[in-house]
Amino acid sequence: MSRAEGFRQALRYWLDTGAYVAENAWQLAFQLDCRRNRRAGHPPGSGSQDCLQFYERRLSPLITSRPGSATAALLTLLWFYSLLVIARFRS
Repeated sequence: MSRAEGFRQALRYWLDTGAYVAENAWQLAFQLDCRRNRRAGHPPGSGSQDCLQFYERRLSPLITSRPGSATAALLTLLWFYSLLVIARFRS
C-alpha cells in the first residue's frame, strides 16, 4: 500500500507508526511492574510501580521525542521486514 502512494507517503506512514509505537512504549514498563507485583503476591491494582515511574520520569521524554519516534519507526520497519524475510525463507 505504501509503495503505491510513493516514497513520501510511505515515509509518513512509517514515521506515524514510529510515533504510535513510541507513545505506547510505557506498556513495557507497566508489564514489568505487573509481573513483579504478581510474583510478590500483590492483588491486581496494588504494589509498587517503580519501572513505570522511572519510565515516565526519565525515558518517556526521550522515547516520545522526534528522534525517539524516528528510531522507533526504523526499528519497527526492520522488525517488520525481517519477519517478512523469515516468512519467505520458511515457505
